[in-house]
Amino acid sequence: MFAYHTANTPKDPCMFVRALLATAVAVVLFSACGSGRSYSTNLDDDKYDLGAMGLDAGDVPNGMVEQLAKSFDNAEWAAVVGQDDPEAKQAQLDAQGRLKAYVKLFTREDPSSQLAKALSITSQSTLYADVKTAQESTRTYCGLLVDETGPVETFGVPKLGDESAGFFITTADPQAGTRVDTTVCFRTGRIVNAVVQTGFNGSQDVALSVRLAQRMLVRVNLAFDGKAPPSEEPTPEPSGSPEGGAIPPGSLTPDASATEAPQGG
Repeated sequence: MFAYHTANTPKDPCMFVRALLATAVAVVLFSACGSGRSYSTNLDDDKYDLGAMGLDAGDVPNGMVEQLAKSFDNAEWAAVVGQDDPEAKQAQLDAQGRLKAYVKLFTREDPSSQLAKALSITSQSTLYADVKTAQESTRTYCGLLVDETGPVETFGVPKLGDESAGFFITTADPQAGTRVDTTVCFRTGRIVNAVVQTGFNGSQDVALSVRLAQRMLVRVNLAFDGKAPPSEEPTPEPSGSPEGGAIPPGSLTPDASATEAPQGG
């Protein structure tokens, strides 16, 4: 049972109702202002400039250079990630509502001198058919090429875009050493954006990944507002890349003879 304090209740019933309505309107306006911006979900697919949403050379740590900037439709992506059965992989991607993605990869100019830090940074923006499928992607692996059998550990991240997530994926390699992908991804409408930091175990830097994701969000917002310079494609493909020119996130494995894992990694 609720107790009402009649001393503070207006004697005029109409005044009381107007006060309640004014309060309700104020709450709605406050909620709208606090929810952040919205992202268009009903544009034609080709109107989303995914390439303009990715990180640039000025965003990543010093000593890293761009190795790849490329768009992938489902057939191209399946040719890389589903090499055993690309047709089946493409059917799976289509069923997941995935339409296309734009990947940018940055690597160390001299990885052997920075073994305790990230060896590569990847940014990826993936367009989905609708918000629902984009949400499902954000709550799994964010549309990235990852080892889904490897250990996954989540970590907290600030809210970015409509929703965001952070997780580590560890991959053990007897020859090259244990690698860890530190991922921060966030959804903007029906686009899932991700930043992947790849390095030897012990190189994980969540603060760096969050900062890079925040920088990427700035670029995503500019692209949605039509203020970002149009993306240019293609750029030269790095030597030794898989068929189709792709080096997907987390797949960078430098020559073990040139970059051996640090002791204890």
